[in-house]
Amino acid sequence: TVDDGPPPISKYAQNLPEIPNPPRLSADPKTWKCGLSGDTENLWLNLSTGYVGGGRDQSAFGGPKGSNGALIHFQQTGSKYPLVVKLGTISKAGGEVFSYAPDEDCRVEDPQLADHLARFGIEIMRLSKTEKTTAELEVDTNAKFEWSAIAEAGEKLVPLSGPGLIGLVNLGNSCYMNSVVQLLLASTPIAQRYNSSIIQQAIAAQTNPSSDLLLQTAKILSALNSDRYAKPSSLLLEESG
Repeated sequence: TVDDGPPPISKYAQNLPEIPNPPRLSADPKTWKCGLSGDTENLWLNLSTGYVGGGRDQSAFGGPKGSNGALIHFQQTGSKYPLVVKLGTISKAGGEVFSYAPDEDCRVEDPQLADHLARFGIEIMRLSKTEKTTAELEVDTNAKFEWSAIAEAGEKLVPLSGPGLIGLVNLGNSCYMNSVVQLLLASTPIAQRYNSSIIQQAIAAQTNPSSDLLLQTAKILSALNSDRYAKPSSLLLEESG
């Protein structure tokens, strides 16, 4: 799920363990590669060792592929160097930092990110963001999944019309109200109650129908559950085309 609010400051950022004589990265981001797989995207730089490894594989959810190289490096070095930054997200505004430490294991903030990157020859002020953060990718993935589920992607949809298959015309901001009305109509007890002869008789006895909530609710549900306002399926095909 997407994290709410800004990430916490990592407790490892202040006194980040560093190896002596770290490697210097090329000034050309196009030459950066995963040390495990050779991948050139979804790359994460270990802020202690300078190792560049691939991130987690998110392709099953519509995200980028990954070799898990950055995580494997953390594990193979005794789990001593927890902070990594996604290289494609680095800009003068910062970058996406993740902590592999078991007591954090989440997106974090590194207040000294510029200084940590400088050890590897990376000037944060000269870089521009070229990849989306994990949170942004999750938003995209969720949107694609939800729309795919709603639209039944890949399927040929057949318009339906008739009692119980009618909605309200969207006035621009009434879609949520329409959803609630459809849920009420889908409830058998409610549909039966507002279409019962007893209710209809009670409605007929009202002297001020325009201000009667029971009457207006019954009118809406009755109309949507009848064929009085149903359009022929052929006409729906013409409108959608």
